[in-house]
Amino acid sequence: MEYKRIDPVRVYAPPGANTTIPENLPPPGAINPGLVKNLLEQVTSIYKHSNEKSFKTRVRYYEAAKRFCRFLADNYRLQKFKNVEDRHFRAYAEYLKEMGFSPATIQSDLSGIRFFHRLSGSKNKLSENNCLDLPKRAVGV
Repeated sequence: MEYKRIDPVRVYAPPGANTTIPENLPPPGAINPGLVKNLLEQVTSIYKHSNEKSFKTRVRYYEAAKRFCRFLADNYRLQKFKNVEDRHFRAYAEYLKEMGFSPATIQSDLSGIRFFHRLSGSKNKLSENNCLDLPKRAVGV
């Protein structure tokens, strides 16, 4: 059986199989898939209309914002990304620390969330890293 890559939104599959994946499909196992999909659509719209930063940086920040959307939908039932408050942001930072993510990953994810939050037009201000009691990055580890 021959497998081939057709285009970016298709996966490896036998010829003739319908394998188109919807772009804003909520992650599997989400408690509130409708809320996750709604938040993802908002973040995707911001991502598509953004021209700031390099391409790879935007992609990295987009992935971080998608994970944050799932956290918001499951824990706070938030419907609009622009309504994210500092308490949601702080709770997510604590969640990342509890899950054992590396300091570099945590700081990068939080930076990406701030980037999309700023572009969403929200009036709320999110905390800086020095206010969140984050672990320090270790050099050479």
